[in-house]
Amino acid sequence: MKIGAIPFLNVKPLIYKLEACLAIDKSVELVYEYPSTLSGLLKSGQIDVGIIPTIDYFRGIGKFVIPKICISSYGKVASVKLFYKDTISSIKEVAVDKGSSTSVALLRIILSELYSISPLFKEITPVLPQVLEENEAVLLIGDQPLTTSGKSMDLGEEWYKLTQLPFVYAFWVIRDGLEDYEKIVNLIVESKEFGIRNLDEIVRNESERMSLNKELVSNYLKQIIGYDLRRLELKGILKFANLALKHKLIEKEREIEFCTTSNFRYGIKRREDRF
Repeated sequence: MKIGAIPFLNVKPLIYKLEACLAIDKSVELVYEYPSTLSGLLKSGQIDVGIIPTIDYFRGIGKFVIPKICISSYGKVASVKLFYKDTISSIKEVAVDKGSSTSVALLRIILSELYSISPLFKEITPVLPQVLEENEAVLLIGDQPLTTSGKSMDLGEEWYKLTQLPFVYAFWVIRDGLEDYEKIVNLIVESKEFGIRNLDEIVRNESERMSLNKELVSNYLKQIIGYDLRRLELKGILKFANLALKHKLIEKEREIEFCTTSNFRYGIKRREDRF
């Protein structure tokens, strides 16, 4: 079994136990890649489950969503920001990383809905903070925005301003065609529960590993990032899908289908209403 994970700080509580278990259980492999790359690996069957960008599920990637787990924010997110030089309304071009599909789609929606602008998007790899010197606006995601200074717009805050809903950036998705997924789903659920119970340890370890202020890491993982996919988060997902369809960022509607296992206590297999 191959599990795809994103190498960002906000994912650490979801995979903390997985990383420890993999040293013992050689039948499971953890693959680290950037968000959109994981979607491609899931589509091609190179991984069995991955924590993929929300937008990619609505573009047809994967089959079942693992219930009750996501990466979200209720307002400020701190790790998805648009840095710009002059004013938002004057932006004509935005430099983005091609690996950040949900954040790019979210930015397009926010700029159109709240600021009535549709700038060109230019893909740059890698996107580093210093590229702002050569571009009028740069979208940074992941760990970099946490310590990058400058004039910026927090996309989590802007989404809440637009919808009054949380935003879900990614969730676990099982690849199409994988039938025997009970073991891998249970591992992921147990890892999330373990990570939430041991946030203090994760904060201590990650602040040391990344040479970051402990209070910054603690506030980010404990107060800003959410890990529970509940009814309100689901409403946020469906609102995002609606707006993505409106702005032609996805081609068609898709139902969200959750998986279940014989001892998966989070719920039953069901299909949500179309968005």
